[in-house]
Amino acid sequence: MAIKCWTLKIQIWRNGPNFVDPNNNDILKRDYNIRPSFTLLNQGQNESYTSHVASDLGSEQDLAGKHRVVGGSIDVGAYEYASELSQYIYVKQGVAGSDNSGSSWEHAMSDLQGAVDLATVYANTPSGNNGYVFVHQNVESNEPLHLPRGGVKVYGGMNTETVTEDNPVEKVLMARSGLLETADRSALNRGVTITGASVVDGFEVSGMSSVEGNGILGTSILTAGSSVNMAVIAVPCIIPWLTGQL
Repeated sequence: MAIKCWTLKIQIWRNGPNFVDPNNNDILKRDYNIRPSFTLLNQGQNESYTSHVASDLGSEQDLAGKHRVVGGSIDVGAYEYASELSQYIYVKQGVAGSDNSGSSWEHAMSDLQGAVDLATVYANTPSGNNGYVFVHQNVESNEPLHLPRGGVKVYGGMNTETVTEDNPVEKVLMARSGLLETADRSALNRGVTITGASVVDGFEVSGMSSVEGNGILGTSILTAGSSVNMAVIAVPCIIPWLTGQL
């Protein structure tokens, strides 16, 4: 029974959306570097690794020669995700020269779901702080967005607003220049699922969406034919400009 369960978990990880390119038709070109996935990041067991693989985890490397531990715990799989967790993550498409760390607009991530997963891992560390994802106006997601836990705040319609020591997150959110009335707005073309006390704000939303567990879908535009399922009646959902029907 234990072997079957283990095989099932490996099958889910191997075929799931957690790796860069696991299904390339050319087997030699398949890429099992992990995407920033909530199910893999920091989900390994350091004690098990040091007991069965190597006693000195600090000097260990992953399959690509990078440090085996980036952050508190090892990642699941043969590769370690190289970027440190950060409270603020920037997402923008088409940034030339970006290292894809999400640490700034110049090094913005292009993977919105990956950024949300990174923020989820950060928000669920012992620090207990919220994880923020700032999404540029040019981002258009064609995959369903999932927020699996609370503590994550995703703001679309951003432009150049940046959190610094002299410009805290409260001021950044007040000064957001990405207005929903403009044609250049962040878009979620296949909806969003918010589970837990998280926030998605400032998007054009199409398709089926779901909000539960004290989640908030705020100040967003629903396109014609879109719908939002609120599983918990008490969920605060503020949508001031509607182009479709709830």
